[in-house]
Amino acid sequence: MHEIMEFDDFLHRLVMPRGMVGDPFELIIELTTEEPFKSSVTLLDAVCVGVNGITAVLNETKDSLIITGMPESEGVLSVSLEYKLGGDDPLYSILPDIFITPDPKTLWKNIPPDPDAPYQVTEHDCGLITSPQKTVVAASKRGRSHAHDGRFREDHFRLEYLPESGWYIVAVSDGAGSAEFAREGSRIACSTFCSELSKYLTDTPDSDDSAIMNAVLKAAYQGMADIHAEAKNAATPVRQFSATLLGYVMRKFAGEWLIISFGVGDGIIGLMDTDDKLHLLTVPDGGEFVGQTRFLTMNEVWQNSPQKRVRKLRIKDFRFMMSMTDGVSDPKFETDLRLNDEKLWQALWEDLASSVTFAAKSENTAQELCAWLDFWSRGNHDDRTITIAY
Repeated sequence: MHEIMEFDDFLHRLVMPRGMVGDPFELIIELTTEEPFKSSVTLLDAVCVGVNGITAVLNETKDSLIITGMPESEGVLSVSLEYKLGGDDPLYSILPDIFITPDPKTLWKNIPPDPDAPYQVTEHDCGLITSPQKTVVAASKRGRSHAHDGRFREDHFRLEYLPESGWYIVAVSDGAGSAEFAREGSRIACSTFCSELSKYLTDTPDSDDSAIMNAVLKAAYQGMADIHAEAKNAATPVRQFSATLLGYVMRKFAGEWLIISFGVGDGIIGLMDTDDKLHLLTVPDGGEFVGQTRFLTMNEVWQNSPQKRVRKLRIKDFRFMMSMTDGVSDPKFETDLRLNDEKLWQALWEDLASSVTFAAKSENTAQELCAWLDFWSRGNHDDRTITIAY
């Protein structure tokens, strides 16, 4: 009797892992390897109840218990064990409970935004421009946290291509989550940046580098001015339209690409050349507090050498160039320091290529990119926007 109580106590002291709905579960318990029961225990049967999709199996030699399967529902899994301990009579015991938790992805709600609110936007958007030289594909998607609360997608992007001169113009913007009309601020930032540069590069497509750099800065500045104008028109503080801006123009001249970029706020623009060397074309802004950044409408952006935010790169060719809001860069790179890691950029490209048919260069390519933005990353549920030139 003492030995039975000891074994029963041993079973109840087992530490059982948690499982999750939809995740493969396997637990191997080698009961007969434990002293002093090593030679006296014979396992006879085991039964699982409480959660569908999980079974208990004894191995061929009846000395190990395998609990395995794919949990189909949340709940408490109970495993009853039948065994012999020295004698001929079967004994019964119940193992400690195994808790199966729900898949966190299923807990998120998808609440539509207020249809009567101003500045309506779609919950997702995608687009593509292509030419014999390069293709640029883009996608933007409302984050789970915004969908759960019934808020709008605050990110935007815009793509332009001037076929007469071969100029590409690309912009992405992340509206501040705490700003009521950030979605309009981000839309204006992208729209003005691209439209201003489209006008300039149509009129003077062969300007020198310094003139184009100045035009890029002016386009960003005009975006800031246009946001201020809309805030005034709406009789709303401009901070309610706060948004970042990452933008660039590029064109191939005499066998090499000229790329001029501008950046304010978080997110990143990065390029991988044909020698697999990484070039960062913006520097993320950090604020005084964790998670804080700078926005296009902040005075400090324009009072502290804004020309430093414009960068130029001349390069023979590149494999890919990505611009992304922090909804993508945070889960994929985690810290600003890791943005310099070429292996992480290559891993991101390979991850994308496994889901997106880049070679097709079609509307389906853009839709696949939008679907990719739904990737799961614990704790990272912000709006996500990315553009990829390749």
